Amino acid sequence: MNLRSESVQEVPINYNYAVASAIYRRIMSVRPELGLHSRRDFKFFTFSRLLSKDYEVKGDKLRMRGCHFFFSSPDAEIVSAFVEGILEEPEFRIAGANFVVERVEALRTPKIESEVTFETLSPIVVRTVVEIEGRRRTWDLYPSERKFYENLRRNLLRKYEAFYGELPGDEFEIEVLEVTKLPRVRVKNTWHRSTMMRFVARGEPPLLKFGYEAGFGEKNAMGFGMVEVVKPDVKTGRKPKSPPRRPSHEGAPTSRRRPA
Repeated sequence: MNLRSESVQEVPINYNYAVASAIYRRIMSVRPELGLHSRRDFKFFTFSRLLSKDYEVKGDKLRMRGCHFFFSSPDAEIVSAFVEGILEEPEFRIAGANFVVERVEALRTPKIESEVTFETLSPIVVRTVVEIEGRRRTWDLYPSERKFYENLRRNLLRKYEAFYGELPGDEFEIEVLEVTKLPRVRVKNTWHRSTMMRFVARGEPPLLKFGYEAGFGEKNAMGFGMVEVVKPDVKTGRKPKSPPRRPSHEGAPTSRRRPA
């Protein structure tokens, strides 16, 4: 989906919650019976980071006239409601920034077999619970930790079973080829350590396809875990610049697709 404004707009650097809220509003304005706000577990959609060829960082804001992002869901009703909501009201507000939707385009779903190379379009969040000084706390994981892979797999299986009611099998693993960024992203009042990376996923094709459509890892509906299929020998750094996040701080706790 392409967004455009006649004047320069200022978007918060940590824009995930604002973009998610705009998406929710469009979907619920058309299909309130989907009850996304009342779903306590999985929402079954995800979106990419904002991509722009021309932006300026000013304090905690991104100054830009336009950008685009991708939206994806395994649920055709969610996709249809989002697009219909955009067509009915093409204004797209991100916090205090006002854009108009210039174009919405459907992308063809790639063929996904038992081994696929993915690259993240938004960072992946994987978490666990640890005990610190006698208190249980949520802790974000990196690919350098074994628990990252265990919890990523468990999360994908849980989401698939919640959506379809049964599993096609439980074979799934990933091999990280390259970690490109380790952004620390704030959603409301919570910071999340996350990972931008290129990786090979192996397993049941329906599981891999579901991860492609719904997102890998946690917090997908807040703009985490979206991926694209790339050639096995592809190099990173080809896409338009994605607006930066604040530097990482080590050890800190914390269907179908449409472009944007």
